Amino acid sequence: MKKITTIGFTESHLLMISEILISNNIDSKILIFDNQNRFNSDKNFISQSYDFIHNLDEYENYVFGFAKPLGKHELFNSLKLDSKKFINLFHLNSEISIYSELGVGIRIEPETVISAKTKIGNFVNINRGVNIGHHCNINDFVTINPGCSIAGHVSIGENTEICIGTTIIDGIKIGRNSVIGAGSVVTKDIPDNVVAYGNPCKIIRKNG
Repeated sequence: MKKITTIGFTESHLLMISEILISNNIDSKILIFDNQNRFNSDKNFISQSYDFIHNLDEYENYVFGFAKPLGKHELFNSLKLDSKKFINLFHLNSEISIYSELGVGIRIEPETVISAKTKIGNFVNINRGVNIGHHCNINDFVTINPGCSIAGHVSIGENTEICIGTTIIDGIKIGRNSVIGAGSVVTKDIPDNVVAYGNPCKIIRKNG
């Protein structure tokens, strides 16, 4: 891959992408579609104005350069992006079972473990030091932040974000469009469209 095309970006996630490429000895420039040119001085990045984003059909090897679930989903739909052009980026220090099932547009950071028979959907971001047990189902556009521990047979719905340091016990179901706050311990199922946090995790309010 000579170029990786990021759709939108934040600085931290752009550097994460660069780190994954380096870990895999991939010499590739990162082509940024955004309205800022702050990375032009770095030889590893090429910035393009957001004005050209409608020309994305000319490019390939897409990744999202940010991780907010609803933002990714809305941008994917509004730009009518081709999912077949998205690639997966896995840090060399992550461990992914050969018996797992993976979608497209997935980014997995270092020191993350994904166990057997777990299904990871499309456009999922899994950050550093995450442990995901066996027979889990992580749906499309989910983001899992650093240091989370997810036991076996857990299901996480589309567009949901699991914040840093969360623990989810075996067999839990978390709904769509929800946010689980940092440091939570999830011992009961969580429905769609809520913000929940705490130990034990409790629903705080509706999301949105």
